[in-house]
Order: sequence, then structure tokens, then C-alpha cells
Amino acid sequence: MEQRFVIGKILKPKGLKGELKVSSYLDDIYFFETLDCLYLDGKNLKLNIKSLKVRQDKVYLFFEGYDTVESVDDFRNTEISVLQEDAPKLNEGEFFVGDILGAIVKDENGTIIGELEEIKNYGSTDVYTLKNKGKEIMFTEVEGLIETVDLEEKEIVVNSKILAEVIVWK
Repeated sequence: MEQRFVIGKILKPKGLKGELKVSSYLDDIYFFETLDCLYLDGKNLKLNIKSLKVRQDKVYLFFEGYDTVESVDDFRNTEISVLQEDAPKLNEGEFFVGDILGAIVKDENGTIIGELEEIKNYGSTDVYTLKNKGKEIMFTEVEGLIETVDLEEKEIVVNSKILAEVIVWK
């Protein structure tokens, strides 16, 4: 099977003609403009991009052959990916958000904080959302907070003192 990288998530249809609103997991949202096709994860479906535009922090696109809201409604909340050879090239120490979703977040003493469920970018900072025993935990990424990211072990180590300053329990 071909190696794929998750680059975003379809949020919902927009309008009645099959347009989809997409949240990007990439630092460079304009990377989407270089693509001809995307894969819908979980559905193992390759779709050709008919048209695409970037507005603010979202991507809006149409797929060929899907021209009604009913034809794309099943795509709601589906992650999208590209083939490895089409993925953006990363610098050392960089990673795709999709690569660390599901990672266990611990402090430097090994205390488990939770499992990484989502990362949202709000322009000036990223907000991490974790789950632990049914509770939602959120924190903003600030300098010095994240000490290590181990992609192979799917583990993130954070500084407990800095975390105490930015954590929100829901």
C-alpha cells in the first residue's frame, strides 16, 4: 500500500453545489494549491480536485463528479491525505500534525497528562486538546513547554512548570 500523509480534515459542506470546507494541518495552507488530488482516509477514496481556493485559515474545494451537497455530505469530518511523494518536505524537527495525533502526553517525570486528540491553529499559537478519563484538557503551545516529540513511540514530553501556567481543564 502507498504511504500517505494526513494534511487536513474536511469539516462540512458549504452551500448546495458540493463545495467543502477544509481545515489544514499544514503550516503553509497554500500547499493545497499545488495538488491535483486528495485521498479520503477511512474511505480509501482518491478524488480529483476540480477547483480550490484559500480564504483566511481554511481551504474551500470542489471534487470532480461531486456537485451537490448530498454527494459530499458523507465526507464530513473525514481526514484527507496525499501520497508521500506529494507531501510537503519537512525540516529536521518538524512533523505533520496527523503523525502525532493519538500521542501520549507526559510531563518530564513520566506522569501521563492525556492522549492528544486535536491541535488547532488560531493564528498566533497552536492549542492542543487532550483526553484523559473522559475529561478534556487544553493548553496553548508556548516556548519551552514541549521538551521532546517522539514520533516512533507516539509520545510528547512537556515541562510541568510551564504546563501549569497554560493548562485548562474542562
